[in-house]
Amino acid sequence: MFKRRLIICTIVILIRGTASNAQQFDPYAAVKLEQLLKREKSVYKTIDILQKLGSYHTDRYQITLNVRELNIALSNYQRAININRIAKDDKRRFETIRLMANTYLFLKDTSRALRCINAAVNNLQNKGEFLRVIKAYAVFGKYAYISNYLNISKDCFVKALNIAESNHMQDQIVFSRSWILFVDGVAGREVLPDLLKMVAEYKGLNQNLDRVYVELAQTYRYHGDLRKALNYALLGVRDMEHFRDSGYVAACYAELALNYDVLGQYQNSINYYRKTLKARAKLAQREEYKYRTLGFIVKNLIKLGRPREALSEVKEYEKMIPPQSNAGKAFCDQNKAYCYEALKDYLTAERYYLRLLRSPVMADMTEISCIAFYDISKFYILKREFKKAQYYITKSNCMTSAFDNVKNREQILYRVDSALGNYRSAMEHFVLYQRAKDSIFNRSTLKEISAMQLNYATSQKEKDIALLKKDGQIQRYRLRQADRVRDLTFIGLGLLTIALIILFGVFVNNRKKSKVIDHKNLTLNYLLEEKEWLIKEIHHRVKNNLQIVIGLLQRQSAFVDNDIALQALQNSENRMHAIALIHQKLHQVDTLDKINMQEYINDLILHLKETMDSDANIDFVKEVELIFLDVTQAVPLALIMNEAITNAIKYAYTGVNNGKIYIQFMQLANGCNLLKIWDNGKGFDDNLDIKTINSMGITLMKGLSKQIGGSFDLYSNNGVTIEIKFKTDRSAKQSQ
Repeated sequence: MFKRRLIICTIVILIRGTASNAQQFDPYAAVKLEQLLKREKSVYKTIDILQKLGSYHTDRYQITLNVRELNIALSNYQRAININRIAKDDKRRFETIRLMANTYLFLKDTSRALRCINAAVNNLQNKGEFLRVIKAYAVFGKYAYISNYLNISKDCFVKALNIAESNHMQDQIVFSRSWILFVDGVAGREVLPDLLKMVAEYKGLNQNLDRVYVELAQTYRYHGDLRKALNYALLGVRDMEHFRDSGYVAACYAELALNYDVLGQYQNSINYYRKTLKARAKLAQREEYKYRTLGFIVKNLIKLGRPREALSEVKEYEKMIPPQSNAGKAFCDQNKAYCYEALKDYLTAERYYLRLLRSPVMADMTEISCIAFYDISKFYILKREFKKAQYYITKSNCMTSAFDNVKNREQILYRVDSALGNYRSAMEHFVLYQRAKDSIFNRSTLKEISAMQLNYATSQKEKDIALLKKDGQIQRYRLRQADRVRDLTFIGLGLLTIALIILFGVFVNNRKKSKVIDHKNLTLNYLLEEKEWLIKEIHHRVKNNLQIVIGLLQRQSAFVDNDIALQALQNSENRMHAIALIHQKLHQVDTLDKINMQEYINDLILHLKETMDSDANIDFVKEVELIFLDVTQAVPLALIMNEAITNAIKYAYTGVNNGKIYIQFMQLANGCNLLKIWDNGKGFDDNLDIKTINSMGITLMKGLSKQIGGSFDLYSNNGVTIEIKFKTDRSAKQSQ
C-alpha cells in the first residue's frame, strides 16, 4: 500500500507530462485557429482546424481543470463531423471520433469514450493501418491513465501490444510493454521482477528502455537502494537522449534530479531540475507541477547558501507564469516561505506558511499537504515554538515510507521530543533516524555511487571530446568547403562575365533583327489593310453594278407589253437584288467572308414584301437562328429563298386577301443547317405529280441546293413546303 502511494505521488509530480502531448502548448493557439477558421474556404481544411481547436481545449482542460474547455472541444468536434457530411471524408471523420474519445474520458463518460475509440480503431484495422491503430490505442491509454481509469489504460496497451507482436513491430512492442508495467506499478502490483526481466531481455538490442529504467529508479529510490536508483536514472537519461524521446524528457530529468537531491549533490540536482522545468514548459500540464519543480530548485539553492538567488527566481517565474489555480498559488506561497525563512525574515515566512495552511488544497491529506506540514514543523523548530512543531509534524504522518522521508521525519520528531522533555520517545526516534541514515549513506554505497558518477562523468567527457573532435573535423571540412566555394565563385563570376558578353551580343543582334521584323510587320499590316479596303470596294462596286442592272431591268419593264416577259424581267430583278443585298452586307461589316443570315433574311423579306405584296395582305412568320455563312453558300441560299418566297407570294394566295408564309432557318443537332419555307395556301393540284414539275424556279432551286452540297425536298400538304438541308464545317451558330 505504501509503495502504491509513493509511486502515485511520484508520477503525479514528475511523470504526468508523459501522457500529455509532447508538443509546445501555445496559449494563443485558439485565437490563431479561430482567425484561420473565419478565412478558410476549403471544407477539408476547415475540418482540420476544428480538430486542432478541439485538441487545444482538451489539452487546456489538463491545465485549468475547467469542464467548460471539454464542452468547447466537443462542440468543435461536432462541427467537424457535421461539415464532413458534405466532404464525405472517412479518414477525417474517424480521426474526429478518435479525438472525441479522449475528451469523453475527461468527462468520465467511459461508455461513449469506448464506443468512439472502438469505431476509430475498427476503421483503421479494416484499412490495414496497424501502426496508426497502435498509436490510437496508446494515446487513448495515456488519457485513460490521466483520468485514473487504470484498467481501461492497461487494456488499451495490451491490445496495442498484441497488434505490435502480430506485425513484428519491435519498437512498439517495447513501448507497449513498458507502459503496461508502468500502469501495473501505479495500480500497486509488484512489477520489479518484470522490469528487471525486460531489461535483461532487451540488453544490447538497441531498444529505448527509458520508461523501464525510470520505473526501476523510482522503485529502488523508494526502497533506499540509492546506488541502483541512480544507476537506472542515469540509464534512463542516456536512452532518452540517445533515442530523442521528447515525450519523456521531463520524467527522466526529474528522476535523476531527485536521486541527486537525496544524495546531497545539490548543484547536480538543481541542474537537472532546471532541465525538468524547461521540458515541462512544453507540455500541457497543470501549473502546480511546474511550481513544485521550482520548489525543489529553491530548496537546493537554499541548501547551497543562495537564498536571495532562490527568491529572485521564484518572483521571476511567478511574473512569467502567474499562478491561476489554488494548488499553483499554494506552491508559490510555499516557495516564498522557504526563501524568507532562509533569509531569516521569519515574520514574512510565517505569513506565507499560514496562507499555505489556509489553501483549499491542504484540506485533502495528500502527499503534497503532508510535505507542507513537515516544512512548517521545521520552521517552528527554528523559531523554537516546539508545541506548534509537534502539532504539524504529527499531521505529516501521511508521508510515504520512502527511506529519505522516514529519515527526515524521524529527525524532526527526535528534535521536538527532546525539546519538550520526552526523552524516551526522542531516543526511539533518534534510533530510527540513525538507522535510516546509515541505510542510505553507508560507505560501500557511497563508494559505488561515486564510481558510478565517475563512470558517467567519464563517458560524458568522452562524448564531449568526441563531439569536440567531430566539431574540429566539421570546422576543417567547412574551411575546405569555403575554399571550394570561393574558387567556384571566381570561376562562376568568370563564366558569368563571358555569358553576359555573349548575351549582350545576342541582344544587339536580336534587336537589329527585331527592327527588320517590325518594319516587315508594318508593311504587311499596311498591305492587309489595303487588301481589306480593296475587297470592301469590290463588294461595294459589285453591289452598285447590280443596282445598275436592276435599274436597267426596271426601265426595260416599262416598254414591255407581254405579261410573261414582264414577269420574267421582275423575277430577274428580284434575283439581282438578292445577290446585291449579299454584297451590301459584306461591305457594311468588318468580316469579309461571313454573312449574318438572320439580318439578311429580315432585309430580303422586307424587300419582297414591299415590291410584290401589293394586293394581298400576307404575314411572314419567321423562326431564324443567328447563323453565319460563308459567302460561297450565302449567295446560292439567298437565290433559293428568293425563288421560294416569290413563288409563295405569287401563287399561294391568288384570290385571297390574306395569308401566311413561314420561314424557318436553324441548325440541327447533327450539325446540318435546315432551311424550310412553307405556306398554308392552295398548294398544287392533287392530280399533279410533284416530281415531274420542271419549271425554271424549281430547277434553279434544285441546282443551287446541289451547289451547296445539300438536299432539296418539295411537297404539298395544305400548302407548298420547300425544305433544304445542308452541312458545312464553315457555318457556325453564334450566341448574342
